[in-house]
Amino acid sequence: MTRNSLDEIDMVGRETIAMISGLSLALMTEISGHLDAFTKTGKAQTIDLRALPMTDDDLRDLDMRLGKGEVMATLSVSGNSEVWETAYAGVWRVRHFGGGEKAMVDEIVITKVPEILISHPDDISVAAVRLRTAQEEMSDDFRDDEVRDDEDVN
Repeated sequence: MTRNSLDEIDMVGRETIAMISGLSLALMTEISGHLDAFTKTGKAQTIDLRALPMTDDDLRDLDMRLGKGEVMATLSVSGNSEVWETAYAGVWRVRHFGGGEKAMVDEIVITKVPEILISHPDDISVAAVRLRTAQEEMSDDFRDDEVRDDEDVN
């Protein structure tokens, strides 16, 4: 018995539907609850997407539902990381790729700013010293240039 085109379309449709498990809808409810709680308590929440049995289609569906907001950052620390605020302020996507293309960390973070984007106090202290040194060197170079200009005039 051969299949007719309607059977093939129906089968393709069922396969497509089967790729989305419904977890993205359930996660939207969870994220909404966490965001509501965050507005009241200020307590950040993290959902580890790698710990859930989500298909690639589920992840794409979740990303489509969350959308992208105005803030996006790419970091290069022990591999590449992508961080973006979704269309919902306070709901962030954080992905870290280690050394390859597969995400080692894939999270939804409900917070003002994800920790990965906050400079460590030690890094800030080192940067302050570096900036002060660079500024002093620029000032010295400027003074040296002024002396040379004065000598050229005389």
